Amino acid sequence: MSTTEVLEHKVFPIDRKAVLSHVKDKVQRALESLDAREGEYEVLCKTVAEKTVRDEIVDFAGRRGGDTYGALLEYVSDDLFGLGLIEPLLRDEAVTDILVEGVEIFVVSGNTRRKIHEGFGSEKDVRRVIDRITARVGKRVDVMNPACDCELYEGSRCHIIIPPAADRCYITVRKLGCMDLELSDWVAGKVITAPGAELLTEAVRCKKNIIVAGGTGAGKTTLLNSLSKQIESDQIIITLEDTYELRIDKPHVRRLLTRSSQIESQGDISFSLLIKNAMRMNPDRLIMGEVRDEAAYDLLHALNTGHRGSISTIHANSVIDALWRLETLASMAKLNSSLLAIRRQISRVVDLVVFIRGIELDRGRYRARRIVEVCRLIPGLSSGEEYQIDVLYSQEGE
Repeated sequence: MSTTEVLEHKVFPIDRKAVLSHVKDKVQRALESLDAREGEYEVLCKTVAEKTVRDEIVDFAGRRGGDTYGALLEYVSDDLFGLGLIEPLLRDEAVTDILVEGVEIFVVSGNTRRKIHEGFGSEKDVRRVIDRITARVGKRVDVMNPACDCELYEGSRCHIIIPPAADRCYITVRKLGCMDLELSDWVAGKVITAPGAELLTEAVRCKKNIIVAGGTGAGKTTLLNSLSKQIESDQIIITLEDTYELRIDKPHVRRLLTRSSQIESQGDISFSLLIKNAMRMNPDRLIMGEVRDEAAYDLLHALNTGHRGSISTIHANSVIDALWRLETLASMAKLNSSLLAIRRQISRVVDLVVFIRGIELDRGRYRARRIVEVCRLIPGLSSGEEYQIDVLYSQEGE
């Protein structure tokens, strides 16, 4: 049965997959007979695709309304030139997370997680989308390199893992469109009280070194962005990240990015290397997206050389856990380093630890966020060589 016959016999909904298959055949035949110069391929594909779709459904769209043609053209273009079924979800402002599990697609919207009715046709289609994602950022995912962290073209953070490191292909996309919040927005959302927000504002303006701690998805990076808004506009800010997710709207922001040596012709760029170079760029502030490896040692060293007012995040379940994890990561840089020496250094260069966590309410059907504690580290250790902590702000979840 031809595509036209499908459209005539299945008036609603339109069999988009049949139209897509027909368009792909037309594009393929056109390309086989074309001697296209570099740069013309995508233009030709789009032209042929648009003409084919228009020829197939123009009469039907006229009977059913203009939206039919536009929606179908968008669907075909997403598959041919974009990320397929992921594209419309990236455009949907209500969607915050996209989860691809094999051929199935789930989204998180608000406080709910739901499955998308239409999934990928096959594992091959998923691999094709993965190749498009990684090709744009100069990375690759294959049997030798089965996992990858990267940024999508519109700024969302993406994680990919495939067999043999997993039982099937997984794509996790965390959209960043909701990250531009003022501290007043946190107060309005009851994440923190007004006095707590004033405390954090004053700490940033007084150039305190701040560690934001919390679990996955607790809002650490979002809070870091909000804190960065309190920095004076004339200061030089250097950010260090593995994917571009910080949104600091200041005139003197210098953004440095790590790189994994997945491709033979490219070398590894580590956080440690970025920190060493950042020190030579005359920064007023260092903003490190997340401390997750031995680069913690270099960060502590940078903070101990007079670079005040730095902010970073770390995964931890409490304030004290954040300090313990920071010293453990720092000790990984030098196997013969003294934990006591690192602990003393942390107690002197880290001023505040802010702990934020997700609060489950009503049997887990609603997930809120709460800045639970803001603690000041008293310089030096106790007689038992333990951290001395002063709780400046505390707010338990309801």
